[in-house]
Amino acid sequence: MKKIAWILLAGMMIFAMAGCGGPGSQKEKTETEAAAAQTDDEEAQAIPVPEEAWEVITTPYGDLRYPAALYPDLQREEGQADGAYSMAFRTAEDGVVYDLFTLYIGGEAGDATYLGSLTGKDGSENEVYVLPGELGDLSGLDGEVQDRIYAMQEALNEVLGEEGE
Repeated sequence: MKKIAWILLAGMMIFAMAGCGGPGSQKEKTETEAAAAQTDDEEAQAIPVPEEAWEVITTPYGDLRYPAALYPDLQREEGQADGAYSMAFRTAEDGVVYDLFTLYIGGEAGDATYLGSLTGKDGSENEVYVLPGELGDLSGLDGEVQDRIYAMQEALNEVLGEEGE
């Protein structure tokens, strides 16, 4: 009877070892590693662009920043409004000018909303207000152009950099 028990036990061990080390398990392990590597690649692509990817815009009240990839299409106009320094940000496509937003530094103007503060080179703090532009109907533009214009407008959230946030 003991001899039969030992034979059964040995057979079960052989089946167990065959299930653990066969070629199928190596393939599953390789597929799992490949999926993990793909996830790592996707996460790496989602990492924000480094600081060097900003263009500096100098004002009399301190420096602003704007995404370098969008900067070539940016038009700016400086002025005064209600006693505050103003800078209008615009872009043009097919001869149509789109008002992205206007910043007011050193004072509130119209319906502008407080965005943050800007530190000048002399250490002075100046309040910054923003008035988003009305882009109108962009449906006649190519999808990539629409996305670029929306991204250019959303950049208003980054113009003050880390200090303004």
